Amino acid sequence: IDTSSLTLKVESETNSITPTTGSIYGGTLVTLTGTNWGTQRTDNTVQISYNGGNQSTNCYVQTTSSTQITCRTDTGKVQENGKAGKMVAFLKTYEEANCTNSDNCMFTFTSNVPNIT
Repeated sequence: IDTSSLTLKVESETNSITPTTGSIYGGTLVTLTGTNWGTQRTDNTVQISYNGGNQSTNCYVQTTSSTQITCRTDTGKVQENGKAGKMVAFLKTYEEANCTNSDNCMFTFTSNVPNIT
């Protein structure tokens, strides 16, 4: 069997995140939609990467399925107001799941905190 023309391509993609803004104090529940993710919480770690990838903030996975990941932004760091970063889901092999449109994967920290009455 000649396999020279066969290519095996294994990849995952991130299509979008919601919401795209969250508190500088962390705790925001974010939903990533995409394809081919693992179904165990430990399969796909998520981070928010900014400053050219030199800094990152964790987003702790709460639930996962083959098409959706929910994670909660790190509450251990106070971020800068207006700082934006790319939400990145990693595969179990530590490769990055490509974002189909980089604008759909940006997360911005905000100091706007809702008033509770």
